[in-house]
Amino acid sequence: MSKDDHARILTSLLEADRALSQALNQRGEALTALRALREAEPNSFFPAPKAAEVVRTAVLAAGAFPKESARHVFREVLSGSAALLAPRTVSVAGALGGFSHAAAWLALGRSVTLRPRETVGEVIDDVIRQRAQHAVVPIEAANEGVFTNTLNALLVSEAKLVGEVRVPVRFDVLGGESTTLDSIEELHGSPSAISACQRFVTERGWRVVDLTSEELLAESAKRALSEPKMAVLGAPVMGELFELRAVFERAEDVHDLVTRYGVIGSRFPSRTGRDRSVIAMVVRDGPGALHESLVPFATGEINMTRLESRSGAHGVTFFVEFDGHVTDRAVVTALEQLRDLTKLMYVIGSYPRPATEAA
Repeated sequence: MSKDDHARILTSLLEADRALSQALNQRGEALTALRALREAEPNSFFPAPKAAEVVRTAVLAAGAFPKESARHVFREVLSGSAALLAPRTVSVAGALGGFSHAAAWLALGRSVTLRPRETVGEVIDDVIRQRAQHAVVPIEAANEGVFTNTLNALLVSEAKLVGEVRVPVRFDVLGGESTTLDSIEELHGSPSAISACQRFVTERGWRVVDLTSEELLAESAKRALSEPKMAVLGAPVMGELFELRAVFERAEDVHDLVTRYGVIGSRFPSRTGRDRSVIAMVVRDGPGALHESLVPFATGEINMTRLESRSGAHGVTFFVEFDGHVTDRAVVTALEQLRDLTKLMYVIGSYPRPATEAA
């Protein structure tokens, strides 16, 4: 390759960067104008382009650029765009720096204000009482199954499941710039983090300090920044939050575990043609009652992807996931039939399927 070829490539990269900056500025100006229009005519409806369609179109048009990277880039662009239109507060179940924090960033971008809460009930209540526009809660872990308390809380509330995101269960050893594996003498972490990395921790022989509160964890993370003899065990997002670097990555004993997180909102998003819905139902007593309640899915040619049962106040509650949106004609028909076939039927969620799933 000649110097002239290299010069042309550099020029092309610089032009692309300028075009990106100009496009972001153009989007920012357009959104500012849209916000002004909404403020001037508050009783009118002026929607912005649908986020799912923007991301899908952008990924398809990215061409030679890695598709997953393009998806993340545009998710951040949309998060910043939403902040320009109206600042968003998102409640998360758990401490900042944990997996719920990572899920919120992954699902809604980083231009949001996070509100950490102790319980699933509290974050759902934040959405219902409009203290937050969205909430993020765990709905299923690979090694634990469905989180029943999350589904039960949704079952008795007005909040809706409006999205989902999958977060890898990953723990890194986090420390300051001068920290090395050889310099570490003491490892701090939550009981769940230490348990998930038990084999690694035992092999290293470090003194382990179990931290039972988020305040203690935050204090240890701040100390680890300047004390090379100690480190913190946590999710990668904790490293970003406290400006720590990964001294060792993937310390967990079992790799490839994933937790599904649900995004909670006050209304279902519009259909995209590639959606997922979740319902809860209590079937009637008697032989064949469950089979009878599943017939509408078969006759409507609706693909059922999951069926879970849990005991509750009304008896055995079945949680059903299936492909389709609650406004699809086949789904509307099936749900109408289910209301006649069951003691209770409630729609918990309807939202675009995660982009990482196969079509």
